[in-house]
Amino acid sequence: MSNGQNRDQITKKLTDEIKKKSGLCHFSLYELLKPNGYAQQVVKENELTRVQLRKVFSEFKYVYDEYKKNKNKEKAKIHLYKLYPLLQYQVNRRLIKENFKNLIWAILDTLVGNDEKFDENLEFSYEFLKALVAYIPRE
Repeated sequence: MSNGQNRDQITKKLTDEIKKKSGLCHFSLYELLKPNGYAQQVVKENELTRVQLRKVFSEFKYVYDEYKKNKNKEKAKIHLYKLYPLLQYQVNRRLIKENFKNLIWAILDTLVGNDEKFDENLEFSYEFLKALVAYIPRE
């Protein structure tokens, strides 16, 4: 497999691994965030822009900040549910790629479906999304 083909598989590979491992908290934070790690490769592969991620990241940050204040999992999950149609809307408008939507949906699935590791998954997911934004080149 050539390097270009391999790079085109990163988002799908990460999505599958998140599903198998039940969340980002089972990954090394270093592997997710380091230069040329998962976050940077996902940005490159999906040609993400700040505009595309702004709404998703701001909604996720709101959930993260509110949960840190009040520790109400059910309220946090209700806000996370709202990200599913938001992401589908962005795919329908061709603002983001289907594979990227599937990646974020896999992350959301592990958050809304796993109370035991919710805090850790939320923390790792927030750091991952923050890294996605950070690795987007200036427009």
